[in-house]
Amino acid sequence: MLQITLQIKNGELIPVAGQMLWEDFKTKNDGELFTIEPVKKTRTAKQNKAMHVYFQLLADALNNAGYDMKKVVRFDIPWTLESVKTYLWKPVQESMIQEKSTTKMETKDIDKIYKVIDREISQRTGVTIAWPSNEPDEYEL
Repeated sequence: MLQITLQIKNGELIPVAGQMLWEDFKTKNDGELFTIEPVKKTRTAKQNKAMHVYFQLLADALNNAGYDMKKVVRFDIPWTLESVKTYLWKPVQESMIQEKSTTKMETKDIDKIYKVIDREISQRTGVTIAWPSNEPDEYEL
């Protein structure tokens, strides 16, 4: 797959990788439709190194103070849509159907996974939630 990096300058798309590649691309793809998405800047090498130094310093300090992971990771963090998906739904899904992506699930799997999560959460916390159905407007996100 060809990937061209462009930059917008004064309202014009300017190739970052060189004019010839851009001209060749335009000629070969005349009339085609494309989606342009901005490139997100990722962390710098310096930031990456600093993160890892911090991780090690914190790990050493917690270990030296006698705090293992079981003692520390019990933060009071409110649940969010993403945390439920990441820490409850996906681990059960992967265990039950050996599929990481929720987009690749079969329709029959959703009810099975829901029942396991609802049962376990209910037993541990007393919280139970009926599966949302026939009320799409009420639950719009």
